[in-house]
Amino acid sequence: MAKLKPFLLRLRVGCSFVSSFLLNISGLRRFAFFAAILPTFAQKTLCNPGMNCHGCPWAIGACPIGVMAYGSAIHALPLYAISFMLVLTAAIGRLTCAFLCPFGLLQDLLYKIPFFKVKLPPVLRYGKYVALVLLVFLLPFLLGFEQSGYLRVEKPQINKAVAKDDEQTADVVGKLDVVVKVANLGTKPVERPHIDLKYVDETKKELATFGNDFPGATIPPGETLTLPAVRVPNRLDEGVLIATSPQSEVTQTSPFQLYYCKLCPVGTLEATVPSMVSAPSTGMYTLSSGRALRLGILAFFLMLMLMISRPFCRTFCPAGAFYALFSRLALCRLELTPGQCNGCGACNRVCPVDLDVSKQIGSAECIACGDCIKVCPKSGLRRKFGL
Repeated sequence: MAKLKPFLLRLRVGCSFVSSFLLNISGLRRFAFFAAILPTFAQKTLCNPGMNCHGCPWAIGACPIGVMAYGSAIHALPLYAISFMLVLTAAIGRLTCAFLCPFGLLQDLLYKIPFFKVKLPPVLRYGKYVALVLLVFLLPFLLGFEQSGYLRVEKPQINKAVAKDDEQTADVVGKLDVVVKVANLGTKPVERPHIDLKYVDETKKELATFGNDFPGATIPPGETLTLPAVRVPNRLDEGVLIATSPQSEVTQTSPFQLYYCKLCPVGTLEATVPSMVSAPSTGMYTLSSGRALRLGILAFFLMLMLMISRPFCRTFCPAGAFYALFSRLALCRLELTPGQCNGCGACNRVCPVDLDVSKQIGSAECIACGDCIKVCPKSGLRRKFGL
């Protein structure tokens, strides 16, 4: 036991040093920390703790706000995203806002640029709570999605080809007549259905595909239609014949620009702008009303970031609102040691969210960045771990 104590002491000191380093990094070091944890999220099956858009071509983690908004729109409780954010808040509070959000880093960097600076009116802090309730939960739930028609393609009926009146028997040798039934499961008619008849082998490798359009056919919502027979070569000795359709995919669109994801400046910066740059042929210079609105909101917040410290976090970020609502449960939070404040105001001057630190430290609006700890001349502020 005596030999074990020095090892435990070194381990404790080492853990303390690492935790202190991670929790007090600032500026560009936050980007390095964010880049370090990003690979732990794989293929958008896990949420990213900060605001990010999983519509971004380079995104790895899903956006918890996007997951919740989509769940609301399809009337499904997004338990995974809510539980993820609750657990994260209970563990580290609003440290996510300070250290794990790439959009928070962008705001910090832009605010460092010399420019005319102004203070944000405190009442505007409630904007993020309105965004969370209205644009993430309530309006998506009430408005839902407009859904196109989409097809369920049934197993094809395969028969030996039979010669028609104007055909010779030899013309149908080695061919099949294939009949396919399709059902429209959507809410809109499907016009000109397209069916692909494919031969695939045992490994599902595609051997041959025969595409077929049916320009005279329209399938109303909820109805099933038997399409005219299609003639294809008989290659059943090589593989299995299956029927598919590109119109089997569900297309869902919001009826109004009233979902958070449709207005989110993070999504515009990370998804809309890259798509416009990478695919100019799809209309880089022609702006729809929705795209123009998104770009306008992004430009507005980028301008505010030059003048106001973290304006997006404080006024329009639903993730920040969610974390704030439950930050009181956090195991990691900041607090003021009673009797240690001399009223110098140094902490207020460095607070990125303009709090009266001596009164509001550890509150819902405090992002637990620790900048105030570094400047306190009496070391009266500290980071507390545990209940």
